[in-house]
Amino acid sequence: MSEIEILYLVLAVVYLWECACWSPRGAFAFTSWFGTNWRGRHPAAWFGNQKGGFVLGPPLPPLGHMLVSYPLPFSISPEGLATSPGEVPPAIVRFDNIQTLKAKGKKLLINGSPFAIFASPTSALRFLSRLEQLRRLPPKGREGEVRKLLQQAFNTHTIKKRWRHFDLSTRTLRTLANFLFWFLFLFCPVVIWRFGLRLSWPGLVAGLVGLTASIAFVARSLHRRFYPAATEERFNLFIILLLAPASAIRACDALSRPLLEEFHPLAVARLLSKGDDFHELAAQSLRELKYPDFAPAQSGNAAIAPCAGQFQRLLLEIMEDFLKRNGISAQALLAAPEPLDATCLSYCPRCLSQFTQAQGHCPDCRTVQLISLRPSPRSGKLPAQPACKTG
Repeated sequence: MSEIEILYLVLAVVYLWECACWSPRGAFAFTSWFGTNWRGRHPAAWFGNQKGGFVLGPPLPPLGHMLVSYPLPFSISPEGLATSPGEVPPAIVRFDNIQTLKAKGKKLLINGSPFAIFASPTSALRFLSRLEQLRRLPPKGREGEVRKLLQQAFNTHTIKKRWRHFDLSTRTLRTLANFLFWFLFLFCPVVIWRFGLRLSWPGLVAGLVGLTASIAFVARSLHRRFYPAATEERFNLFIILLLAPASAIRACDALSRPLLEEFHPLAVARLLSKGDDFHELAAQSLRELKYPDFAPAQSGNAAIAPCAGQFQRLLLEIMEDFLKRNGISAQALLAAPEPLDATCLSYCPRCLSQFTQAQGHCPDCRTVQLISLRPSPRSGKLPAQPACKTG
């Protein structure tokens, strides 16, 4: 293998790495080749860790689209903020005790200490301004603002308007990125093979610099339009796109990922995903919210239980109302599954695993109690081997 071939192999690996998007657990990524037939998915469990995973964007032209959304990484109540119950150690901060709020990269700092981590610096800055507004309000005024904040996360009209504006604004950038892909992976190899590297490298370098610089400047202008407060992130993005051709090809992904992060995945899925995918995500979201797999009172810091419980009930109410307005019954989505075989006596209402025991807790979902299964009317078509778990 020649040096040029090794160079292109390394470049291809780096480019595939740039196609991968790291997302925290709970996030939901939407990808599409042509802006239609969106596919929604959680971060891959086999390509990540307990904190998050990767989602691969369309690697070939027309390079496709990628959007990411995720729920808030903490609970909000009129009294204060609480980390997710599964966080170790759990923490709660009353609004009255908050002296300083600051966003440092993806981290939200409260009184100088890290409190929560967002998916991007842009999301951290967005919620920083909203938390500042909540902090200045009296407790009675905060309740309505918290509700309004969650309702905005399900505002499909705003999602649709913002995505259309972004899609129209980035067409020039997307064209440049596709030109750079073909220039780097097709035009350059053909020219080098035909004329040799010694004769062709000045022109190829000039073309490469011209395309990457154009992408970097256009991306910086678009970033200022859509994320005006993220000055530090904008400078970092500009330098990366200017110096790394593989990153420049994925410039649209870098701009689109934070676009809808503040909205709930279910609201984004309502506009982008197919009917079956949306119903599946709606059922999963309802189950996870109605049957949490961690009890705050068992975390060693029971103080977060009231805040987390109040936030959970409010979010569940808003989600059920959102589904009702879209003609979907929350009760139907939470209906018990059909028994897998005659030995299944109970099921977990969160993960839908079925068990041979009649009572107890789901071993995978920890604190979730099992619910009894009714006999199946299709008992004549049972599988030969038991398909449910023994506990």
